[in-house]
Parts: sequence; C-alpha cells; structure tokens
Amino acid sequence: GQYYARLTQRLINAVTAPTANGKLYEIDMRLRPSGNAGPVASHISGFSKYQEEAAWTWEKMALSRARVLGSGSTLSEKTDAIILENLTRERDPETLKTDIAEMRQRIDGERHTESIWNIKNVRGGLLDVEFVAQYLQLLHAQDNPDVLSQNTREALENLSRGGFMDTGEAISLIDALDLYQAVQGLLRLTIAGDFRPANADEVPRALQIIMSQVGQCDGFDALVASLKSSAADVSAIYQRHLPDPP
Repeated sequence: GQYYARLTQRLINAVTAPTANGKLYEIDMRLRPSGNAGPVASHISGFSKYQEEAAWTWEKMALSRARVLGSGSTLSEKTDAIILENLTRERDPETLKTDIAEMRQRIDGERHTESIWNIKNVRGGLLDVEFVAQYLQLLHAQDNPDVLSQNTREALENLSRGGFMDTGEAISLIDALDLYQAVQGLLRLTIAGDFRPANADEVPRALQIIMSQVGQCDGFDALVASLKSSAADVSAIYQRHLPDPP
C-alpha cells in the first residue's frame, strides 16, 4: 500500500508540474470517493465495492468516460470488467432521469452563463450534449452494452445505430459536438482567461479568420450564428430527454 501511494503521488506530481509550456494535465484528487481524507491509491476490491454500493449517479456518468491507462495486465482486465459490470447494471429509469436532470440544474445554478463562448456550461452547450449521451448509455446499456463508448461522438453514433435515439437528433448533437470541440480547442490554445467579445470589432482580424475556418463558417458573424443555432438545437433535444425538474 505504501509503495503504490508513493508511486501514485509521484505520477500526479509529474503530470501536474508547472513547466514553461504550462501543465500537462490538471488532476483534482478531491474528486476521489473519500475526498482529501481518502488514499491516493485504492485496492481494486475497494474500487469494486464502492462502485457497487456507494457511487452516485453522477459518478456512474463519469465512469462511462473511464478508460484504463496501461493494457495487457490482469489488473487492467479486472478493472475493465468492473467498469463494464457497473455500467450495464439495471437501473430505475425515472430515478436515473431525475438524478441527472437535478445534477445539471445544480451545475447551472452554480455556473450559469449566457455567453456562447463558455462552450462547456452555457445551456445547450457541451455539457448538455455529454449529459444526453451519458443518460442514454446508462439507460440502455443493461440490455445493449454495445452503446457504450468513452468517446461522446462514438456513443451518439452507437445510440443512433441501435435505435435508441432519433437519427436527426444524433446528427444534430454530433454536429454541435464537432463545432464546440473545434472552437473550444482553439480558444484554449489562443486565449488566456475568458473570451467574451461584445461584437466582432473586439476580436483581432487574424483570430476571426482562424475561428471561422475552424468552425467551417463564412466569417466571424456566421460562426456566432452557428454557435447560437447549435445551442438552441441541443437545448431542445436535452429538454426532450431530460426536462428540468420543478
């Protein structure tokens, strides 16, 4: 136990260490089951027991994105089996829907924004795409494990192919996802801090051109219109599957 605790801590230090080019990854260890009071390395039996007996719905949603780093070992195979077993477990549909809708409502209460450039948190943004995909995977994986994928785009394709999502809805979500990820990636590479221009005049011409190309739009104003249209489409699809609780 002491060896793996030290190994894990050194790994965390290595990937979060500040460099001239920034950090490789952010790792928030407060999100582990016991928070700051828990061990940084857990025995696989503890992981299995927690997922089976204590994990909340939002933790199952996160588990749908989990992937083992390292392969070909008995530990990897056991971990993958535990993840699959928990994602394909029988669930009450109404409880699942309510839990996820309430979680999204709480997040919106804490991080609400009207800015389309806050691509993750704006209603109809990236988070809503991911919540719909994760909800439908958890809903249908019990009888149809083929819908599962750590990749949101692939999960939406699987759900559509399996008949668990309207094809038009899936295409709209995938198109929005592609647009959001392209613009979000560019903003993270080029902008320090918040990006909230009131109009195109506040954005350097060179950046306007690059953003338009990344978003496959004919100009910056067209990109803004595309983001707003995508958010409206995603929001409507989200409300059909996960209506806000009273």
